[in-house]
Amino acid sequence: MNGKKFGICAYMLLMLSFGSLSGAYAMNNDNRFNVAPNRMNLKHYKAKLLGAQDGAKILKGKAEKLEKRYREILKECKAKKHELGEDTKLSAQAMSRTRFACGEIGPLVAATVTKPSVVVEVGNQILSGVTTPTFTALIHDQQQEYGRLHQGGQEFKQTRLLYLKMLKNIINIAQLQASYNIFDSEVKRTRRRVNAIEKILIPKNQATIRYIEDEIDEAEREDKYRIKKMKAKKQAEIDEMQAETERWRQENPLNEDSANLHSSSSEESLF
Repeated sequence: MNGKKFGICAYMLLMLSFGSLSGAYAMNNDNRFNVAPNRMNLKHYKAKLLGAQDGAKILKGKAEKLEKRYREILKECKAKKHELGEDTKLSAQAMSRTRFACGEIGPLVAATVTKPSVVVEVGNQILSGVTTPTFTALIHDQQQEYGRLHQGGQEFKQTRLLYLKMLKNIINIAQLQASYNIFDSEVKRTRRRVNAIEKILIPKNQATIRYIEDEIDEAEREDKYRIKKMKAKKQAEIDEMQAETERWRQENPLNEDSANLHSSSSEESLF
């Protein structure tokens, strides 16, 4: 009974050790590419490693330029938003003065305006290699006569100019915000690519190169050992043959010519 328990425990330990070894082998395989260890693949993966290192360097430079432009857009957007706050306050104050002087002007303006005063034209531009949208405000100045405004006409014109300025600022902020979002996603994508190359691709190529070099060195050592053993075996055969020839000479001193012929043939067989 005790022997049976000991056998089961030994079997379990053997299976656990085999599982740990197979897990380590699988983990090592995950850290490198599964390739045949030959010199052609060694040359190929060395070229891939150099390409990955150059690519990481180029992407780092691109990421730095994108981050610089990204910070400039963010700074400009913050300044425009601060300016928009001031414009909004001034426009609201001007609207209050206009309503005080002219009364409710909304229905009058809606009845006299036939087409939009501001049209936004959408286009594209390339900043640091990234395509971003452009919003251009096209202002159609409409000369309308509001006869019922009386003395409030000057206040109305001033309010209109302030609101047009605020609208231009809103359009500029929309363009900057769109560019900011695009640059933000582009910077993150470039950083992910750099991290993938530096943390995954380059170490995997390096591990593959080490694996191929180790296997080639091991194969060369095996070849040297095999050639050494073959030479030793051949030398032992030659020594044995020479010893036999020497014994034959001693036993047959009169047949020296045939012995010389026999020894020369044995020397030719040595490579």
